[in-house]
Amino acid sequence: DYQWTLAQSKIDEIKALHQSRRRLAEEYSYRTSHDHLTGLLNRTGFIGAIEAHSPNPELPISAGIFIDVDRFQRFNDALGYANGDKILRQIAKEVSMQSRRNEFVARLESDEFILFGSYPTVDDARERALELQAAIEFTQIHKSIEMQITVSIGLVLVKDSTLEAQTLLHEGAIASQLASRQDRSGFALFSKDQSDQLTTALSEEFALRRALSNNEFVLHYQPVIRVSDGKIVGAEALIRWERPGVGLLMPMQFLPGIRQAHLSIELGYWVLDRALQMRKSAEVLIQHHELDEFGLGLNIEAESLLRSDFANNVRQAFSRTAVSPRDIFIEISEDSLASGDIVLDNLKQLREFGIKISLDDFGVGYSNVIQAQVFPLDVLKIDKAFFPTSGFTERNEQLVGDVVRMAKTLGVETVAEGVETEEANSFVFKSGIDYVQGFYYSAAMPELEFWNWVRGRNAQRSSQ
Repeated sequence: DYQWTLAQSKIDEIKALHQSRRRLAEEYSYRTSHDHLTGLLNRTGFIGAIEAHSPNPELPISAGIFIDVDRFQRFNDALGYANGDKILRQIAKEVSMQSRRNEFVARLESDEFILFGSYPTVDDARERALELQAAIEFTQIHKSIEMQITVSIGLVLVKDSTLEAQTLLHEGAIASQLASRQDRSGFALFSKDQSDQLTTALSEEFALRRALSNNEFVLHYQPVIRVSDGKIVGAEALIRWERPGVGLLMPMQFLPGIRQAHLSIELGYWVLDRALQMRKSAEVLIQHHELDEFGLGLNIEAESLLRSDFANNVRQAFSRTAVSPRDIFIEISEDSLASGDIVLDNLKQLREFGIKISLDDFGVGYSNVIQAQVFPLDVLKIDKAFFPTSGFTERNEQLVGDVVRMAKTLGVETVAEGVETEEANSFVFKSGIDYVQGFYYSAAMPELEFWNWVRGRNAQRSSQ
């Protein structure tokens, strides 16, 4: 009896040991195949699921729908990594809720997800990808600021008979990169020639890096006129690329590539240094042309404002040139206002230093009265859409009047951008706007040409 009890005890111990080992093995297997943040399959688990995938003759087209969160690093920098993780968990939840019986979901790394499924036709797979893209985009609210979370989709289609996990992931990486290069909510369907497209894109990135190293970028200057007396009071510095063998390129032709290559910060510091050098060397000309003030505006991308050391780096740039901060306007775009506390902190520091803050293209995108009150602004640059070349209506007058009144209430000045015609200029002069710029006066010019233009305009005004 004792022997039987002892034997049974040993058997129970062995069973418990086996169960413990099985649980540990299962736990290890889960940890190695699943993502700890979202609970989804990870890359290893995804590859295993693909290898175990059984073809379905009724659903002959398999599709990897690769999902990248647009500008996710900006959210991490602006909101902090804890809030960035919340966004990732929310996206994982949304994708999982959208998944169907014949689909499975994985988080491949960082902000990259995949939904894999099988479909009757190519059109069905494409429609599914676009449907998924629309379904998982949402608005994130952080400290009363709305941020639109969007995703870019890279789609890889493959027949079940040729399905191979590593090939799928490689082709998905190419499609995802091409989709992400479309700024926001991009979509790219992988095809064999896209490897060539990506090679071209990488070649363009190399050319942009070389342009920075070789000083191929230049600044042109567009005059800013004070409405009350018609005097020149400053200029906006606008970047151009003198590309060897091609000629002068406008920002829209190369800035998307700059952003994709993550060169915005480096280029922004280059613009700052060149603009400060120009402002310092122009002091004699400013006095010679009897300009009672000359403010220089320069554009700063949101990516630069998301760096916690940006304001300090700007102060150091000023210390190298001895230019007064009061003579510089930093112009920010409206999407910068949706980028969180780091941007707000940088703007406050810059303004305390003496730099004026100007909100560019006001009236489109994210901006509203609340944000104009929250952020430390000195100038609203009213978007050129408010000043058509002809056909001004009562609605135009009402909209511009509302903006001007709001600006005066907030104690900020206004600039009319993109004024091109006599009719638009006359409208501005009657609207209560403080300053004006646009092709009606002049396009942006190289520095020497700009000062020649100033001399000519002053001579013309003196003769009147």
